[in-house]
Amino acid sequence: MKNILITGVSSGIGFHLVKTFSNLPGYNIIGFSRNKNKLKQLKSGIKSSNGSNLYLESIDINKLTSKKLQQIFAKHKIKKLDVLINNAGLLINKPFLKLKPADWQSIYNTNVFSQVALIQYCYALLKKSKNAHIVNISSLGGIPVTDKFPGLSAY
Repeated sequence: MKNILITGVSSGIGFHLVKTFSNLPGYNIIGFSRNKNKLKQLKSGIKSSNGSNLYLESIDINKLTSKKLQQIFAKHKIKKLDVLINNAGLLINKPFLKLKPADWQSIYNTNVFSQVALIQYCYALLKKSKNAHIVNISSLGGIPVTDKFPGLSAY
């Protein structure tokens, strides 16, 4: 079995990654999201009958510790990690001049620092895989000038 950890699974790319991998045989998929209700909806919408396992955890990656992650892996009997997909992200949709220092801190904690910490926490298990991968998903929103989401100035 291949073991995959995906963050930010309650919507968007993370949601669809979980659905895609759950339709393939031979995967243990661990998904993280803060939103318990959306995790329940995701779980109920997946009917995997091919031997894959889906483990969804309601957790804020900003509050994740190495010890908590070890407990989650132990609970699901995960002894190696083949793929880590850092997908969780935060957008505070405000114009640049309305963003407060606390907003910037929240954005960077979620979009940068928590992802670095998760890589560090997972490193030992990733090394146990013969062909481990780390995928960091970010945003292209900061490249073009856009009025769609004024909060993209953080990018």
